[in-house]
Amino acid sequence: MPVRLNTIPDAEPYPVPPARIKWLTALLLMLSVGVALTSLFASDELAKNGPYFWGLACGVPAFIWSLVASVRWLFFITQYIRTDAWNKRREEVILQETRRGRRALQILSFSVQTALNGDSVAETITAFLARQQVLNTYADLRGEDTVRRSVIPVLTNKPVTGRLSEVFSRLFSDIRLQLTRLPDDFHINVLLEIDAPLSGASVRTIWQDEWQKAGLPEARLFSAPEPGLAAVDDWLDNHIQEKAVLLVISVRLEPKNPERTAESATALLLANRLTQTALTPLALLHRPECITDTEMMASGIAQALDWMPVQPDAISGMWTAELDREQRAALLSLNQPFAQEALMYELDAFLGRSGPAAPWLSVAVATLAAIQSQHPQLTLSGVQGGHYSWATVVSPFVSPQEAS
Repeated sequence: MPVRLNTIPDAEPYPVPPARIKWLTALLLMLSVGVALTSLFASDELAKNGPYFWGLACGVPAFIWSLVASVRWLFFITQYIRTDAWNKRREEVILQETRRGRRALQILSFSVQTALNGDSVAETITAFLARQQVLNTYADLRGEDTVRRSVIPVLTNKPVTGRLSEVFSRLFSDIRLQLTRLPDDFHINVLLEIDAPLSGASVRTIWQDEWQKAGLPEARLFSAPEPGLAAVDDWLDNHIQEKAVLLVISVRLEPKNPERTAESATALLLANRLTQTALTPLALLHRPECITDTEMMASGIAQALDWMPVQPDAISGMWTAELDREQRAALLSLNQPFAQEALMYELDAFLGRSGPAAPWLSVAVATLAAIQSQHPQLTLSGVQGGHYSWATVVSPFVSPQEAS
């Protein structure tokens, strides 16, 4: 469930206490009226009896004043206690929701496969930082037309089943070491998000075969309520206390409409900071923020930054993917350092549109950049077929010793 601090009602103003001068003035006025009325209507015998005269002239007004003042003061105290209780509860909710919003997942290991992959991690991140253009001309799947797209250089002349098997094998090889180092009592939850011309059953069969070939620990498939970074948002709310990891496998191969698209494969091994202490993470993935409208672009990104928290000028790279024209225009209109050309890396422009793989691809590349630069990175990815986007911060992990 998204954290929405702006939906929390404002604090209630405290009631104004009774004005002492006004009430003392009212007392004097009532005493004066009491003396005047008693003098006018009292009998001669009562007028000659001083104690009774003054008791009637001043005692009755004083009693009435005391009764009204007590009711007024009791009303003030009741209102004050109610308002104070409401405001304290509001502060508790804000603190609780802020803590929930600032939950983050450890990135224990990751792997990314695109047309930009080099022989080493250093070559790969250098290619991304240089915005190396890899949209090349290929024949489409029917062999009738040519399209501009980027492909993963893996068995490009083989059927998609063979290519997916090889992609899985490479991803598992990269993350195998950290998977095997997990404590025995940890559960491995695998989230498969595959965009390929294959049925779900075929994808699961290929995954199981390659998983067993890699000799990896037992795992179970995980289903999220929504695709993309909504899965991270859900995990942070409902699974943060579990001794478990979330392994996201996102692959896009041979999309149906290939023009200006990018093939990509990403593996992200995510763990809970509260329960996983055996392995040192590479980076942290902070809570993503859903931006439902372009008018909310500024506030949505500001909230994503606050979930770390980090100042805008501390962001050394902005990684975007699958944004439509309105979303891109809204981003460029922001008067922020990360929205300037030097710090913006638009994957759609030099790698191609990554479709449903966009959020995971941008997070994986941002992780590469965060580790290389040791500065936080910001990602903004659109949702294919939707009019909303997700913003999230990836920060390099700093050990307590380094922080101190």
